[in-house]
Order: sequence, then structure tokens, then C-alpha cells
Amino acid sequence: MIRLIISLVLVFTISQELSASAGQLLLTTNTGKRLTLDYCWADENQVRFEIGGGTATLSRDLVRALEEVIDRKEIVREALEKTAITTDSFDPEKALKDIATRFYGISISFTSRPPDHRASSPEEKSNLYGAITRVVPELSVYQLVHTPPKRSFLFATTFFNTRVPITLNRIYLELLDMDGNVVDRIPVKISLLDVPKKERLQKKIAPLFYVAYAFIPMDKEFMTYQFVLERMIWDESGNNQSAARSGDTFKIVRF
Repeated sequence: MIRLIISLVLVFTISQELSASAGQLLLTTNTGKRLTLDYCWADENQVRFEIGGGTATLSRDLVRALEEVIDRKEIVREALEKTAITTDSFDPEKALKDIATRFYGISISFTSRPPDHRASSPEEKSNLYGAITRVVPELSVYQLVHTPPKRSFLFATTFFNTRVPITLNRIYLELLDMDGNVVDRIPVKISLLDVPKKERLQKKIAPLFYVAYAFIPMDKEFMTYQFVLERMIWDESGNNQSAARSGDTFKIVRF
């Protein structure tokens, strides 16, 4: 694990320059076109957002998804091998605890408790949607890991605050090529974290503090990865699939 920590320090120097704090809304149309937005208005009939010189309106049946990019990283493959580690076994929870202590001076524990904090959300009354996540840049790191005999993966992590609870199965990791095209989607593991009260106050950590991490196979050809949170997803019939997966009964998913 000492070697892991040293490697993460080196990788962190690269990652920190690319970190963005607040999340970014991502709107996808039925044709596959993607738009990044700071905020938008959405209801059962339409999605509106500001553009240069005015406001654009899209009928709801032209929109496939409204998501939020929590964190995004560009990878330099040539640099990864310089700090790669080789280990017979890899414990992600231990690695995450080391990252939290080493880079941010906090102690974390993983919890299965349901969120007990409910922040007021402007979306509930105005249909205005903005970013609800904020990444801790110091804890946004990645590490190339080799496990004998032939397995290699990129361990990608992001720690973030949210102002409202999120449904854990709505986050995934997306791989992009040099042109921004989607190469693949990778499952993500996510956990709500407990932090001692004193450390939480010192670091201004929100009551809702999560970690998400993924194991990216290195046989994938990609240049960028990003953690994505589903905010609203529709199928071809206009049904909100995010609501269907979570068991919600309302048509528009509120966060």
C-alpha cells in the first residue's frame, strides 16, 4: 500500500489540473446530439435553456436525457505506466480511505444508512434544474493497477457533495474517444460516507457526501472518462426510465 500511496501522489499532480468543482448539466437529444448547460427549465412538455441572444425550447419528445457530469478526466496513457502498481490483491475501500486521509486529511467510513438530510430544492417549485453535485478536486484521482497474471485496470475515483439525496443506481462512468464520441459505459460503485463532525466542519463537507469509483479495463481505447448522474431519462414512448428504475411514481424525477 505504501507504493500505492506514492503512485497516487504522482497521478494526483496530473489530475488536479483537470478537475472541475461543480457538476455540468448534459442534455442529449433523440438524434444523439449533446449540449452542456449551466441550467435549464424542464417539465412534462418541454425543456428550455438559454443560448446566445435568447432562450431555446425543445419539445420533450425531442429530448432523450438530462444528466449531470459529476467529474471528468483526460487520460495520458503514456504517463500511466510510469506510476502503475502491481499487486496480488487490491482492496478498493482501503485505497479510498488512504486517499481521503493522504490528500484531504479526513477519515471516512462507508455506510448503508439512508440519507437523513433533505435540502430545499428550487426544482420542486420552479422546474429550474442546475448542478446538484460538487467534487472535491483533491480527491479526484486515478491509478493504473496490474494484478497477475494478465489483468490491468484503471482505478478511477471521485468524492463529491450533493445538496439533495441521490439514487445510487443512477450513476455510471462513460468512456470517450479523442473526438468526444462515447466508447463504452462502465458500472460504478458508490457509497454514502460518514466523516467525523469536526473534520466535516473544518473541510465544509456537506451532510450528503459520496464516493464513486470504477474499474476501467485497459483494453478499452479511450482518452477521457466522466462520471455521469442521470437526472431524467425518457424512452421512445416518453416514459421516464429513471423514475421506473427507482420505483418513483411521478413522471419527472426530482433531486
